[in-house]
Amino acid sequence: MARLDLSRSTVAAPALAVLAGSVSALFGTLAVRIIMARALTPTELGVVLLGIAVVSALGGVAGLGLATAAAERIARLRAGGAEEAARRCAQSAVRLGLGSGAAMSTLVVVTTLFFPFSLQSAALRTTLLVLAPVVLALAIGGATVGVTRGFGDTFGRAVLRDGGGGALRALAVGAAVLAGGGRLAVAAGFALGSLVAEASFLTFAARRGFCGVLTRPGGDRGLIAALVPFLVIELCGQLGAWMDVILLGVFAPAAVVGVYGVARGLTKAAQLVLASVGHRFLPQATVFGPGPELARLYVRSRLFTFALVWPAVVAFLLVPELVLRTLFGAAYAGGAGPLRLLGLALLVDWFAVGKDGALVAAGWGAVVSRVASLATLAGLAVTLVLVPRLGAAGAALALLIMAGGRGLGLAVELGRREPTPLLRHDLPAPVVVGLLAVLAAAVLTLGPLTQLVKAGVVAAVGSGLAVRSLWRGRQPWPAR
Repeated sequence: MARLDLSRSTVAAPALAVLAGSVSALFGTLAVRIIMARALTPTELGVVLLGIAVVSALGGVAGLGLATAAAERIARLRAGGAEEAARRCAQSAVRLGLGSGAAMSTLVVVTTLFFPFSLQSAALRTTLLVLAPVVLALAIGGATVGVTRGFGDTFGRAVLRDGGGGALRALAVGAAVLAGGGRLAVAAGFALGSLVAEASFLTFAARRGFCGVLTRPGGDRGLIAALVPFLVIELCGQLGAWMDVILLGVFAPAAVVGVYGVARGLTKAAQLVLASVGHRFLPQATVFGPGPELARLYVRSRLFTFALVWPAVVAFLLVPELVLRTLFGAAYAGGAGPLRLLGLALLVDWFAVGKDGALVAAGWGAVVSRVASLATLAGLAVTLVLVPRLGAAGAALALLIMAGGRGLGLAVELGRREPTPLLRHDLPAPVVVGLLAVLAAAVLTLGPLTQLVKAGVVAAVGSGLAVRSLWRGRQPWPAR
């Protein structure tokens, strides 16, 4: 039976296991975007990406915050030796995800059928109908993620949900394109891949005995009582993840959404790295409590994540047009400006790594909820102001402002409440050197090939120093 290792603050091994699946998901995500961009016009792609944004946001909300709420409660119950209660909690989480997902997907279908779409957006109606099952799939997947996190498992998420899901979506979308299908066939392939991946993940968790017998009566009322702050956090997270694309679809032509969407997809793929560490951070932080092990977990999580995400940040900041031309074609090179801003937002998101998890683990989930709410509302207001005026650049800038507000708010709250001084570890030497290197490189104007070499050197310096620090600070397994 998988269990949390409480003997030390393990970071790399579980994170690498999740990251292995995340890398597969990253390549799958990129493959889906590349196939779509090469097979569809920017206008058609914009409609599909707008539909994906809508169902993904609603699917995340239908997950009710269970990916965090269930993980925290199950880990706490198991730390106290209440294994049976932990399984009842897991059973309740899956049931809630199934019920909420089914209700929300039905609502999407009914609303789409009766909503008075204009002639220009009629294509969005049919696309949403095809993508509606994704809402149910994501709600189930979110609940199952919470269950597996609480039981300390990484295989199911890494291999089945992330890796398998990315591969299935890419294969299904690719098959639709090879068969000569257009916009709706591509959307159907995306939906099918999502459904199969999340169903496989749930089946895995059930067979491992994590969620008991779903048809058996009973459940965990404590989980339901604790859901509200986590639901708010999830709602804010989904708004932050998708409101830029959705509002851009309201105020800009579909072709603009298509160009911006591929740039945004690149940063979403890179953000999988941040989630790879967060999968095990919360359960471990919950059982460690304040002290040296939490500080070590915090430091190593941040260094490890920086080492992995820094090359993407450098590429987006220094050679964004080259990245877009190479992956998606010349028609999407116009997204270089927004991609540079999105790269900055990705770096700001990295600065928040570990802060929300540390607060939730200490019982301050309501604080995280409040910070997320304020940052999201501010981001939404800025998006509504900037998108009509600046288009895609305004959407990216609004995300950057929102990420900065969230990171600052979490830092202030963690500094006020955490007895272990974690914030002093926020700018280790590898990060400072990397930031100085990218600033120096940004002022040098060179040819395309030299620019690429320059970006490679800057990426290697930052990531290499972070890996060196991790290696020097590694902790051997204690004697059993």
